Amino acid sequence: MSSVIGGLSIHGHNAGSPTKMPRIEGFMFFEKKLIGQYARFMRALRIADDCGCATGGRDADYGRPLKPPVWLAPLNPLSYRLGAHLHGLSALLLPAPGHTDNDHRAAMGKMVTMTREHLELLRSSAFESEHAQLYDTSYMQHEAAAMALEQEIEHSLASISPDENSDEHRRIVKTQITLHRERQRALRPHLESGSGVTDEDGNECVFVPAPNHWGANGDLDEESGSLSSVHNLLTWQASYSPLSYTPMYDELPSPDIPYHTMLDPSQPRTTYHLHRTREWTSGGCRKYIYTAREYSDKYSLYLLEASHRDGDNQVTAADFFRAAEYPQPCISILLSGIDKRDAKAAYKSRCIHLRGPFSQPIKEYPDRQQKIPWSPRRFTYGGRRFVWKPGDPHDDVMPETLYEFQRDWAKPGSRSGKRVDDAKPTKLVWGEKKRKGKVESYTIHFAGGVDQVFRELLLASQMARQATATLQFPWTEIIYD
Repeated sequence: MSSVIGGLSIHGHNAGSPTKMPRIEGFMFFEKKLIGQYARFMRALRIADDCGCATGGRDADYGRPLKPPVWLAPLNPLSYRLGAHLHGLSALLLPAPGHTDNDHRAAMGKMVTMTREHLELLRSSAFESEHAQLYDTSYMQHEAAAMALEQEIEHSLASISPDENSDEHRRIVKTQITLHRERQRALRPHLESGSGVTDEDGNECVFVPAPNHWGANGDLDEESGSLSSVHNLLTWQASYSPLSYTPMYDELPSPDIPYHTMLDPSQPRTTYHLHRTREWTSGGCRKYIYTAREYSDKYSLYLLEASHRDGDNQVTAADFFRAAEYPQPCISILLSGIDKRDAKAAYKSRCIHLRGPFSQPIKEYPDRQQKIPWSPRRFTYGGRRFVWKPGDPHDDVMPETLYEFQRDWAKPGSRSGKRVDDAKPTKLVWGEKKRKGKVESYTIHFAGGVDQVFRELLLASQMARQATATLQFPWTEIIYD
């Protein structure tokens, strides 16, 4: 998968894999030119501000009238208002000689409130720079975004707008700040001044960029050959196409060929550590926030939020977010309700519908509705059939195990609807429980080569099931941050 961004050829990679990174051609010349323009622009802005000029000054190097670099034009082409924002950031991005960190933060405190459009652009750029391996740039962008968000909280406290001055709005902004600060800690060993080998604890450090829409869009492209691209074509055909064949494919991969044999064996497995991090109560509603952290169990890559009304602990909906795009959900989850609620209602199976980037949701159906345990639960994806089975028959919270199968049939002699199948023995997803003292935590593994979109749907399913199963009887051992 390859895409062109700003005239640069960026070859895509698996965002969940710490080993494969994009290759950027011809970037060094562009980067040096960009930094030179930016430095002159910021220096001139500083001079203009010292002279009391509100709209500009003269280039400190060449004496020319100050003009913003061309690359700033898309942000605000006819105004120096963005220049004022950038000047507020200049103490951080290009500190003057002799200035301390406290001086830089004091200067940031004087920054003009950034518009929502500019703030969102800055936030997304910080995560995109991670994928472009511009770690120093990304670190500064995360810092600028976090400080702008901190100022937004201060502004909201004085605002009379019910949208800005609400507990929910401040909760979202605080979560965004936390995510940006986490990304800075993840980036720190990889800066030009960092070791690039070990983290602050002395452990081997491999940087995993936070997944975003770049990797997802690449997986959905027809030329990627991923299972998600096949599913995208099939759902499009079923919803919109009057044709009897699938465009761009002479012949779809045969489901007779096991899915696991089509995965790249050189790809390492992808691991996430699952945590319920906090609870939030507002307006008679209790919200639970779950996170999935990368292999080192330090930095959140995904979040899931589930909620229920006070007096009713049944969860029927949840939202799944990429940390890079919070609070915009990438997957919305619906769960069927339980008719009869009792002490074991949280462990009873139900249907799960996952609405992601496709025109139709992914629908997981249990063999037996409202029975213990949750699985087996079956669904179709990319023309293939998959089944979730219990990861541990003695632990209902343990992540389930995913297999591929072709046929299933009623279990002989069963009166309750049990079914058997010809599931392949190879695990595609599986869980693990770890204990440290009295603390237990859960980890979920994905076979190497599973594309980002499919992996996110599977992760969302497991986190939603886990959230529903633990709200009525929370883990006493779960880690709270």
